[in-house]
Amino acid sequence: MPNGNLQIFTTTSAEVGNYTCHVENLYGTDSITYSLKLRSQPSLPHLLVTEKLHNQLNLQWEYREVSPKPSDLYIKWRLKKDSSWTTIYP
Repeated sequence: MPNGNLQIFTTTSAEVGNYTCHVENLYGTDSITYSLKLRSQPSLPHLLVTEKLHNQLNLQWEYREVSPKPSDLYIKWRLKKDSSWTTIYP
C-alpha cells in the first residue's frame, strides 16, 4: 500500500489468510505477518422429517456451508411426561 495502511472493513472468506507488512530503508529491512481468520455463527440447520412412525421420527439434517466449518452441531429434544416436545439448543 502506498501510504502503509491496509484496512479491511467487510470481511469475507476471500480475505482470509496471512498478511505480511515488509519495510525497507537504508538501515535494513523488517517484516511482520498477521493471520486474518473469519469466524461466523453457523445458520440453523434445515431439518426434514423423512419418516413418521408410532413412536419414532427419522430426520434428515442439512446445514449450509459456513467458513470455518462448525465442529459440533446438535439439537436435543426432550419429552416431559404429560407434555409436549421441547427443543433444547446447545
